[in-house]
This record gives sequence, C-alpha cells and structure tokens, in this order.
Amino acid sequence: MSKDSALRRYTYLCPSILKMEVGVAALSIWHWLVFVLVVVIAEIIPLWLILKKAGYAGAWSLLAFIPVVNVVLLWFIALAHWPALNSRQS
Repeated sequence: MSKDSALRRYTYLCPSILKMEVGVAALSIWHWLVFVLVVVIAEIIPLWLILKKAGYAGAWSLLAFIPVVNVVLLWFIALAHWPALNSRQS
C-alpha cells in the first residue's frame, strides 16, 4: 500500500484531516501563553528567590530566558561567593 493511497483512505474516513496542521504551527497563541506562564512559575520565580537569598538582585533570573546564558547563570550561582554569607558571618 502506497503512502498516497493510505492518505486517501484516511481522508475518506475523516475529511478534516487535510485541514489539520502538524507541529509547532498547530499551537495557538493560548498554548504559547500557557507555556510561558508555566516556565515563569517553574523556573524564573524560584531562581529569583534563590538569587535574593544569595544576596544578588532577583532580576538576574530574567537571564534564564536566554538560551546559553541560562547555563552560565546556573554555574555562576553555584560557584560564586554569595554576598549574603558575608552579612551572616559578620
């Protein structure tokens, strides 16, 4: 059975299959807004709180949106000397 004949058979059963989009283009703006909201809740807010506890400005967490910079930011947080530790020790 060829690929073309299989497609004809499926479109006979469900004619709207030809109108369906496949991949990223199938997502509406609402899907993207929900995705961004989930990313903000799951990544940006906790990173903001960690940076504030470490003694840095929480706004640095917005760098997590930039693809390579987010990994550099995590390494910086892990290896840098935290200013908040100085204030606790004094």
